Amino acid sequence: MVVEGKLSEGHARALLPVDDARRQIESAELVIKNGWTARQTEEFVRNLKQDQATPAAQVAKRVASTNELTKGLQNYLGTKVTLQPTAKGGKLLIEYKSEDQLEEIYRTIKGEG
Repeated sequence: MVVEGKLSEGHARALLPVDDARRQIESAELVIKNGWTARQTEEFVRNLKQDQATPAAQVAKRVASTNELTKGLQNYLGTKVTLQPTAKGGKLLIEYKSEDQLEEIYRTIKGEG
């Protein structure tokens, strides 16, 4: 999949901890299908390793729903948004490239933009 350009090296590295080859391929296909970032892939693999009895598709739904939320926020704010799940909830990361963009994001969140 890397050779075909469907999967980046970062995604492939994130999938290396998946021990079973069939499960690794299934996971790679889910990564491609859902358009996950390398960080989302890493989170998926962590969840997959923690709950090895759960099918990969079910673990993928947890990661994919996060992806849908971030897409909506990205559209609303006009910048990249990611969620980092933690043991007690998570962190919302909003990227900005300049102070002007940060101010615009702030105004949008406040309803002033």
